[in-house]
Amino acid sequence: MTVAAAVLAVAGLWLLLLACTPGLRKRYVVAGFGAGRSIALDRAAVTSVVRDRVLDTDGVDSVRVRVGRRRARVRADLAFGDRAAAREQAGAAAREALADCRLNRPLRVGLRLRTTSTWDPSPPVPGAPSADAPDSESPPVAAGGAERKESP
Repeated sequence: MTVAAAVLAVAGLWLLLLACTPGLRKRYVVAGFGAGRSIALDRAAVTSVVRDRVLDTDGVDSVRVRVGRRRARVRADLAFGDRAAAREQAGAAAREALADCRLNRPLRVGLRLRTTSTWDPSPPVPGAPSADAPDSESPPVAAGGAERKESP
């Protein structure tokens, strides 16, 4: 009876020690490597992959990503372009990045897209004259500010 009590006490202490150790909480196990082997990704690695993919979306200026145990929260700032199209592209990019990580337990994606204070609903057109550039149809002005007169 004393031996059984000592074994149960040691087993209880062992279980308490295991409960206090962190384990793989900050890592995600990658699927597809058989029963004998396993590979784990760090949360920071998953965060950087998702951030890079969402930053490649047209119009997205900056991205903040927080990856938890069950969900990836993505906050993106839109600098220009259509909000609905940018939301769809950013969400697809985040889901695709998480699918490429091949995690055992797929994460849910929460996306918040907000516009910046300088948001322009139309995308910039390359080669188009800007509002600050002088018109080519206006007459040339001399350095002193007076107009040049051509002689007949």
